[in-house]
Amino acid sequence: MFSELNILLEQLTGLCPDIRSAIEENRLVAMESGSRSPCLDLRRIDAKLANQSQDVDLVVLEGMGRCIHTNYNAQFTCDSLKLAVIKNRWLANRCGGDMYSVVCQYSKGTKTT
Repeated sequence: MFSELNILLEQLTGLCPDIRSAIEENRLVAMESGSRSPCLDLRRIDAKLANQSQDVDLVVLEGMGRCIHTNYNAQFTCDSLKLAVIKNRWLANRCGGDMYSVVCQYSKGTKTT
C-alpha cells in the first residue's frame, strides 16, 4: 500500500503545482505506519513515524481497519482525516449504512494556538 501511495503522489506532482511544491519542500510526506496489520494501534507505531509526527498539521488515516475498527474515536492534537469504505455487512448495519458506504471524517485538532 505504501508503494502505491508513493506512485500516486508522484503522479499528482505532475497535475498539481501545490502538491509538487509541498513534496519538494517536505511539507507533504507519506510515511509507513510500521504495522503489517490492517488495524493500527497508535500506541505501537514505528518510532520514526512518531518522531516525525510531532508538529504535523494533518494526519490522514485510510482504510476500514485503521479508521473504523481501531481509531474512529481517536482524537489528535492536529487536524485529522479518516477515509474508509465499509466492506463488512455487520459493520455497515452497526453504522447505519450500506455495504461499500464511504466514511470521510474530518476532525479539527485539539491543539490550541
